[in-house]
Amino acid sequence: MTVQHNTSMAEINLSLCQGNSTSDEYDHLVRVSDIIKQFYIWVVFVAGFPGNIISAIVVTRMCQQRLTTSLFYVGLLAMVDNIAIVLKLVENQSQNRRLAMDDRSCRGLFFLGLVFSTYANWILTTLAIERFLAVRYPFKMAVKWTVRKGLVIISCVFVLLCLIHLHLLWTVIQYEGYTCTLTLEGPSFKAWFYVGSFVYAILPAFCLSICNILIIVSVRRSANNRRTLSENHSATVATRRLDTQITTMLVIVATVFVLLSFPRCIFLVAYGYWNPTSCSIGEARKYFFDVLTTNIADSNHAVNFYLYFLAGRRFRHAYSSIIRDISSRKRSSEKIPPQTDSELRTR
Repeated sequence: MTVQHNTSMAEINLSLCQGNSTSDEYDHLVRVSDIIKQFYIWVVFVAGFPGNIISAIVVTRMCQQRLTTSLFYVGLLAMVDNIAIVLKLVENQSQNRRLAMDDRSCRGLFFLGLVFSTYANWILTTLAIERFLAVRYPFKMAVKWTVRKGLVIISCVFVLLCLIHLHLLWTVIQYEGYTCTLTLEGPSFKAWFYVGSFVYAILPAFCLSICNILIIVSVRRSANNRRTLSENHSATVATRRLDTQITTMLVIVATVFVLLSFPRCIFLVAYGYWNPTSCSIGEARKYFFDVLTTNIADSNHAVNFYLYFLAGRRFRHAYSSIIRDISSRKRSSEKIPPQTDSELRTR
C-alpha cells in the first residue's frame, strides 16, 4: 500500500515526461520502478503468505505447552502480516489491471491497507517492549502483563491507529476510474504525510532499536541472577528457556525490521527537502527510490517465518513435530487396506 504520497499524480506526471524527456536514464529509471511495483509484491506474497500461515500453526502448537503474551503477539503478527499482504496485492492489481474503483472502494482499501500495515509494525514494537520489561522485571511482568492485559493493550493500539487514519474515509477519492488519490494539498498534505510516515516507519524503527539495545544489556546483566534463582526449579528453568528463545527470536526479527525499514525512514525524512524540477533526472531518481524503499520495507511482512525458523530452536522443534504428526497420519492411512464387499457383509 502506498502510504506516503499521491502516487497516482506522480505516475501521471512521469508518464507524460517520458515522452518529452531526452534522457535515457530518465526512461530507464521509470521503467525499472514500474517493473518493481508490478512484480515485487508477488515475491512478498509467495514468500510471506504461506510462511505466515505456518507460523500461526506452529505458534498454536507451542501455545499448547504454555500460552504467553509473547506467543500471542507472534501469532497475531503472522495473521496481520497476511492481511496486509493481501490488501497490498489487491491495491497493486487494481492499478495494474485498471480495475473499476469508486470513492467508497478506494477509501476502504486505503484505510484498511494503511491501518493493517502500520498495525503489523506496532505489534512487533509492542512485543519488543513486552520482552524488554520481561527481561528487566521477570517476576513482576508475569503477573502484570498477562495475556488478557496484552490483548487489551494491543486492541487499544489498533483503535488508536484507526483514529489516526480515519481521515482517509473522506480524503481519498477515485481517479481515472481505476486508481485512488488524496484530496489533501499544501500544508494539510504535508501534515498527513509526516504524521503517517512517523507512525508507520520512523517511530517503530526507533523504538525497536532502543528496545533491542536495552534487551541485550538487560539479558547480560540478569542472566546470572535468574539462573541462580531458578536452578533448583525445573518448571521455572523450562519457562526461562522458552522466554529466552522468544526473546532471541524477537531481537533478530526486530533487527531485520530496522534494517529493512531504515532506507524508507531516510527517504521519508528527505522527501520534503528533495524537490526536483518536473521531468528532470532528479524526479525520476526520487520516484525510483520511493518505489524501491517502499518495497524493501514491505518485505518485513514476508520474512518473519524464516527468521523464527533460523533463530528459534523451540520453533523448529514445534515445526518438526507438526511435520512428523502429518507424516505419521499419512502412513497410517496408507497402511489400512480397503475393505471388500464380502468383508463388509460378514460384519
